[in-house]
Amino acid sequence: AKMPLKKLSLILGYECNNNCRFCYCADKRYDKKIPPKTTKEAKEEILMGKKRGSDFVDFLGGEPTIRKDIPELISYAKETGYGTISITTNGRMLYYRDFAENLIKSGLNHVIFSVHGPNARIHDYLTRSPGSFKQLTGGMKNVKKIKPDIYICTNTTITRPNYKYLPQ
Repeated sequence: AKMPLKKLSLILGYECNNNCRFCYCADKRYDKKIPPKTTKEAKEEILMGKKRGSDFVDFLGGEPTIRKDIPELISYAKETGYGTISITTNGRMLYYRDFAENLIKSGLNHVIFSVHGPNARIHDYLTRSPGSFKQLTGGMKNVKKIKPDIYICTNTTITRPNYKYLPQ
């Protein structure tokens, strides 16, 4: 049997383009004492993770796709030899096809999308970001079109407004 992958979960910072009602790190978003990691710091952690035997890196936040250096960090993870290169994302930036293509071209081969409702009414209510469901679902379609074999999974935070809709 294959050994389970050792995963590096790399929190890059807490800024986000959503404003979720249930956010686990909302208190950290604007805390000047916890600035986002610099590109250099992130690269050092990518390298350290590899040296510790990780073959899977997941970029998290906050929202990793709003960082200017995310293509560079993905490329660096690929050059460093990671087999699985993932982002945990609200998917909104991947709605922009050029952006999605750039990340995939850089080495992204795994995406964990945050889906908080079966439709725009519930999802957008929870994210407090009108249009976020449309962008999320458009982003999911884009990455599938660009790279049909990309590994996609989803995260859903179970809340009072959405739990009845989990089967959907």
